[in-house]
Amino acid sequence: MQRLMKFRVLWGIHMSCPGFHHAPQHLRCRSLSGAGTLRWNDYDRPEEFNFASDVLDRWTQMEKEGKRSPNPALWWVNDQGDEVKWSFREMTDLTCRTANVLTQTCGLQTGDRLALILPRVPEWWLVCVGCIRTGIIFMPGTTQMKAKDILYRLQVSGAKAIVTTDTLAPEVESVAPECPSLKTKLLVSDHSREGWLDFRSLVKSASPDHICIKSKTLDPMAIFFTSGTTGFPKMAKHNHGFALRSYFPACRKLLQLKMSDVFWCLSDTGWILAALGSLLEPWTAGSTVFAHHLPQFDPKVIIETFFKYPITQCLAAPSVYRMILQQNYTSLRFPTLEHCCTGGEALLPEEQEQWKRQTGVLLYQAYGQSETGISCGTLRGMKIKPGSMGKAIPPFDIQIIDDKGNIQPPNTEGNIGIRIKPTRPIGLFMYYEDNPEKTAEVECGDFYNTGDRATIDEEGYFWFLGRSDDVINASGYRIGPAEVENALAEHPAVAESAVVSSPDPVRGEVVKAFIVLNPEFSSRDPGELTKELQQHVKSVTAPYKYPRKVKPPIFQVNLKQISEKISNFVKDNRQLAENIANMEQKILEKENSTEDMKDAILANTSGISECESAFNEACVSEVEVKPEELHEQNFQLNTEKNQLQDASAELENLELRALRNKNCQLVEDKKNLKDICDTLRSVKAEKEVELKMLKRKEAFLVEFYEQRKMAAEDIEVAENYGEHDKKLPEKTPTVPIGFDFEMEKRIKPREAKRVLGDKQFKFKRRLALWYLETTVLSSSSCTWRPGHSPGERSRIDVLILHLASRVAFIPLGTSEDIRTAVFPHPHKLTKPFGTMKIFFRYQTFRFFWLTKPIGRRFHKSHQLGAPLTLADFEAINRCERSLPKNFNFAGDVLDQWSQKEKTGERPANPALWWVNGKGDEVKWSFGELGSLSRKAANVLTKPCGLERGDRVAVIPPRIPEWWLINVACMRTGLVFMPGTTQLTAKDILYRLHASKAKCIVASEEVIPAVESIVSECPDLKTKLLVSPHSQDGWLSFPELFQTASAEHSCVETGSQEPMAIYFTSGTTGSPKMAQHSQSSLGIGYTLCGRYWLDLKSTDIIWNMSDTGWIKAAIGSVFSSWLQGACVFVHRMAQFDTNTFLDTLTTYPITTLCSAPTVYRMLVQKDLKRYKFKTLRHCLTGGEPLNPEVLEQWKVQTGLELYEGYGQTEVGIICANQKGQEIKPGSMGKGVLPYDVQIIDENGNILPPGKEGEIALRLTSTRPFCFFSEYVDNPEKTAATIRGNFYITGDRGVMDSDGYFWFVGRADDVIISSGYRIGPFEVESALIEHPAVVESAVVSSPDPVRGEVVVKAFVVLSAPFKSSNPEKLTLELQDHVKKSTAPYKYPRKASIVEFVKELPKTITGKIKRNVLRDHEWGRT
Repeated sequence: MQRLMKFRVLWGIHMSCPGFHHAPQHLRCRSLSGAGTLRWNDYDRPEEFNFASDVLDRWTQMEKEGKRSPNPALWWVNDQGDEVKWSFREMTDLTCRTANVLTQTCGLQTGDRLALILPRVPEWWLVCVGCIRTGIIFMPGTTQMKAKDILYRLQVSGAKAIVTTDTLAPEVESVAPECPSLKTKLLVSDHSREGWLDFRSLVKSASPDHICIKSKTLDPMAIFFTSGTTGFPKMAKHNHGFALRSYFPACRKLLQLKMSDVFWCLSDTGWILAALGSLLEPWTAGSTVFAHHLPQFDPKVIIETFFKYPITQCLAAPSVYRMILQQNYTSLRFPTLEHCCTGGEALLPEEQEQWKRQTGVLLYQAYGQSETGISCGTLRGMKIKPGSMGKAIPPFDIQIIDDKGNIQPPNTEGNIGIRIKPTRPIGLFMYYEDNPEKTAEVECGDFYNTGDRATIDEEGYFWFLGRSDDVINASGYRIGPAEVENALAEHPAVAESAVVSSPDPVRGEVVKAFIVLNPEFSSRDPGELTKELQQHVKSVTAPYKYPRKVKPPIFQVNLKQISEKISNFVKDNRQLAENIANMEQKILEKENSTEDMKDAILANTSGISECESAFNEACVSEVEVKPEELHEQNFQLNTEKNQLQDASAELENLELRALRNKNCQLVEDKKNLKDICDTLRSVKAEKEVELKMLKRKEAFLVEFYEQRKMAAEDIEVAENYGEHDKKLPEKTPTVPIGFDFEMEKRIKPREAKRVLGDKQFKFKRRLALWYLETTVLSSSSCTWRPGHSPGERSRIDVLILHLASRVAFIPLGTSEDIRTAVFPHPHKLTKPFGTMKIFFRYQTFRFFWLTKPIGRRFHKSHQLGAPLTLADFEAINRCERSLPKNFNFAGDVLDQWSQKEKTGERPANPALWWVNGKGDEVKWSFGELGSLSRKAANVLTKPCGLERGDRVAVIPPRIPEWWLINVACMRTGLVFMPGTTQLTAKDILYRLHASKAKCIVASEEVIPAVESIVSECPDLKTKLLVSPHSQDGWLSFPELFQTASAEHSCVETGSQEPMAIYFTSGTTGSPKMAQHSQSSLGIGYTLCGRYWLDLKSTDIIWNMSDTGWIKAAIGSVFSSWLQGACVFVHRMAQFDTNTFLDTLTTYPITTLCSAPTVYRMLVQKDLKRYKFKTLRHCLTGGEPLNPEVLEQWKVQTGLELYEGYGQTEVGIICANQKGQEIKPGSMGKGVLPYDVQIIDENGNILPPGKEGEIALRLTSTRPFCFFSEYVDNPEKTAATIRGNFYITGDRGVMDSDGYFWFVGRADDVIISSGYRIGPFEVESALIEHPAVVESAVVSSPDPVRGEVVVKAFVVLSAPFKSSNPEKLTLELQDHVKKSTAPYKYPRKASIVEFVKELPKTITGKIKRNVLRDHEWGRT
């Protein structure tokens, strides 16, 4: 059924495209300015962001323009009737004044730290925003802190200022002398105090004129102190990306706030939840922040506030909701409350249900930490699974990992991890300030380890299990036991203590302390001493940390009491054992089905973990177990059980005898009292463990019954779904049902009734409808409900009928029959037991998921399968998910973006934007690209007569039809072979001969070359001309396209089926045909687009690569369109720097990718005269990039150049990705999914710093993103493998940081005087000289020295062409000596040969093999 979760496309409306080169007005690029619109996507990383200027000031502008409702930005009240209402305009004015107070009066500067310890007063918001405006790092703290807490925070942070109230002023003054960094104390009060600045009076007199700083997204913004669960609190530093994340669409979906909402967050201002819920989230949406001073928590005041004020949404800890529910109110139906969210501690499912029942409002749960903010949650409108924390919220990629960072499968317990490599997500803390050891400890492989334990189910919901440490979550606070134990240890009465959590019916969880007293305090009154210790803890720690549960500590050992308790334990154990035995006997007597017998036998096992393991194995394997095997297993288990019971009884007798012996020993010798006590404590602990296990076992069995009851109630609901006036038959026999899947569009409900019978169809329809409602519709974006149109309902009936056909054998009886079948013991109920509930839920409805799966259909019936998502493609690239059997880029990627355009999920950015510099322009959306490519597909298959698997040579220039032809080939299963228009007749002949191509698609430029060799190509059947003019012997593509139909069904291609053939550049011989599959190109470039190209759906990328090479496929098709970005194209037949720069300044291009040669030409211009307003990311590849070019580009444009290295055969291998340090001259680090190594000639991995061959480690299977083979060349294909490695043929070096440095082609490396010399390093040294425009270095024989020496071929710049050759040669030789190692300079008398040009391939790569052959006499 999960395949149907996105079946809304069934009733999607097809939109036709109006024309071939149509550029509709609505496709023009949307401005990224203006508040109220989503300016960034989930994975955006803008260079600059400031919450004050980018959010608050924009709302201020909208208020001035009348585009925002008159709701206040901040609405503050207290118990005394005071009220504050500030609009965004007033907030801007006041926060600018505050910023001036902080910088001018207090003398604080950007980067200084300010401790902010205020209660819920309006000034808290002013100081927060004032700090953001000035770049001052604010550090919130709760007002419950004591002097000791404040001292610690001021000292470790080096805070230069503190803002607090007169309540905490004495505490601050008592520790201020020990804080040398503290320079300024600001007081928020109606009274003045000596040594303190009056904040309110300063703000009134301050100027409102202030210019907000332009903060970088990664600049620090705030520090939140952790709860100190494992030691002293750590300082989690957050950057401005923490505020930016609230702008992301996925985060906005958590609360779905609107401008009209009034949002109340009850979190203490000292915690990160207050920053999110009382500042960032609501103001990002333009909502009203409601705040109540609430100095003391009072549930009655909260209830009265909900009734009095128009609050629409609320965020609070579970204990708040718990206390509200316990109040004696006749009604809790708050008039305006629409949405409630909770977090900070575990929420009990029964409380969630009770809140919904009494208020009528759903309660959604979220999860997060000081380091992460809100990382998981049940988004508003998403299906709620009671007890679950919800799903991961992008951009966080959250997984369950083991201690080594390996991802665990669903339903396996592990650590909650957030992926931080290769790119750390926006919103995650930067690091623990001044604590690199702790920062390193939380990194586990590619993940940040939260320290919390959980599981994830098949639908991506997370289930919290607890802390890896002993943290206590009480009333929304995270309390570390060590801190309370340290406080207790300071009291003279305490010899030893242990602090743990304890259940409390009101608060849910409180602190409890176990204490060993010193002898002199053993006679004290327990009650009085307990209160004294509580007060002591209050005085030295925050009040919320003291042990609230009034439980006398362990003052002395009473042997008699312990003996009585042990006896009671024994009795309880026996009684429990009898109860369990009776329950198990009833199970065996009343369960008739094989599955129920398995459940009963599982319940007999002695340990819960064994039960779960066996149950899981049974569920996964779905193997039918024979009854006789079950009886035999049951007999063995009963025998083992009896043995265990006998052993337990014997153990109990031994324990009792040991107890009596200890009693006697106590009477005889009181000196051994301590040893006896220790022994008794051990005995008691063992019995408690036994009792706990028995209770768990009992809960496990009862859970089985509870889930059966839930299932029965659910099915009873399903029976009443729909036609309530019709009753089900008293008894209907089981009937197998068949369904013709291919006839689904023609089957109507009436025909189905004739097949199934009226009553049987109604029952199955109701049951399937209920299942779709609860498991599909509620968790998908589909909005269908029974009230929709008859046409839509009919389509749903088709789906339901198909579902019913898969549920082939359902007993169609009465509701009582069904209840008895799935729940035989309704009288045995208890609260749900969380560990096994998912398995039991699925176990109950196994007639759905044990049936034959519907089956994935990628293309033939697109609307029936859930389409693969971008996250799926990324998981495949990371080897976290297997490759699908079928895949087609046109159907599974392009058509999905087209669908997202229709639903508004993709911004109004074109898919293709083409210009030619003459005023012509083409803008196609993905919808138009889909429609037009379907017409092109019909041209190829019908008039051209091509069939699936045929090869097509595609040689047009940069014109829109090149993209249409390529996509059309994908839709039809044709293998396209791109080629550049610079191919000569000889080149084209070689390609057509080698490939046996049946069709060539070309433009006018290559007609003469093709005509001159076509007679030598017997396999070539069709010539298709892309031109407004006709040519004899050629079919006209424009004419055929004009009359072609736009209806075409995309073929169902296999993932490993051939898609394209790319000819290699031929630097070492004739070009080879590297064949790529549908998945190697269509899926393999997902991570490249996201991390190297750094693309999002709002980006516009200009890739300068010629259409004949794979780099065009990477940057202009696959990587870009996988991310939903716009591909920009300029016709530019000949490269011209002026045209290039004009284009870059005229169009909103955000990403530029070009060869190093282009950048070399551009840096010779004065680039500072040009304003590249939108350009943010620049890339290069195809040949080595000289470090000096990189530096010049950065100096003139302010932008980094990110180099990538790859090959036609395997795509991108290494890259400098955004966020990584760039080492000039390096190719960057290896990229996923490749394991890149430097190896020797024997396939051994070389250590860092050693030169060798660049290779990719292979696993047992060939990576899917590799080329399939060199077509018709098995020898060359096999030659690429050496042991467990794929050999690139290039040589390089890897440094200790994992960066790779290119040396040269293995064929180009020069061995001279025992040294290995890479030509690239010598060429880079030469190009630094002003005389050199271009150079090529090769080996050359020296008859005098009897060895190989270095020789350089140099193209001179114009001013040096008349220079004396010999003098210039010596000058260049000396220059190389100084720039590189001396042995690398050209030694031969004719070391430099000045040439007019260098031999190059069509791609512009230097053909060093030609120069080398010339030197060695092999020409």
